[in-house]
Amino acid sequence: MKKLFITSLAVVAGFNLAANAVVFTGTAIGSWNDRDKESNRSQSSIANSDVNGFATVSWGDPAYCGDKPSYLKFDGAGSDNPAVPPLWSSVNNPFLLGTLQYYNGVQWANTGLDGVDLNMRVSIATPNPGFLSNFEFQLNINNTINPNGDTVQFLSVTDPLKNFSYGGLDYTFQVLGFSLNGGQTMSSQIFACERTSNSGGFYGRIVETGATAVPDNGSAIILLGLAALGLVMFRAKFV
Repeated sequence: MKKLFITSLAVVAGFNLAANAVVFTGTAIGSWNDRDKESNRSQSSIANSDVNGFATVSWGDPAYCGDKPSYLKFDGAGSDNPAVPPLWSSVNNPFLLGTLQYYNGVQWANTGLDGVDLNMRVSIATPNPGFLSNFEFQLNINNTINPNGDTVQFLSVTDPLKNFSYGGLDYTFQVLGFSLNGGQTMSSQIFACERTSNSGGFYGRIVETGATAVPDNGSAIILLGLAALGLVMFRAKFV
């Protein structure tokens, strides 16, 4: 069964080339769709308002009075003010594509989702305006019944390498993965106790085609998938 989590990202980024001091910026917009229901009792909603807000998907029937549904909120870097896009970092160094917040709610069993889709739409704003690509992320949600906490595990992202040219030079845009420590290392999961939230960020980088990639200071950055980046979530459920 296909379980995808799609969020459009308008990414703004920039990097400096030592040779010609070129700086790229960009934008992105987020959206969610293709919800995969856990059962016919599933309850979920989507609010795709990444521009000046968040792209949010929520799910589950809260178990007790005062509880709220579980949710994922995505905010693309630069999406709240496309007119003033943030810069990506220097070539070969990770830069933030967007942030993700996960809230682990307490909900009745079989009222959530098994999956949802994330689409990351990246565009270059300057100096060579144009659409770069969509990046589709896969999210698989495994619902569990437990009183402790739940984990979202990242798997892969479809087609994480995108090539483009500017000023007679060729570059490759790389989706690196998800990080909980500002891009120092990539993580395969995010954990949240019940009724609490946790946050991290999606990261990428740009390298010159054919150039040797620079290690990220011993970090465990891994190019997640020549196929796909996904998320597996284990959430608490009370019957």
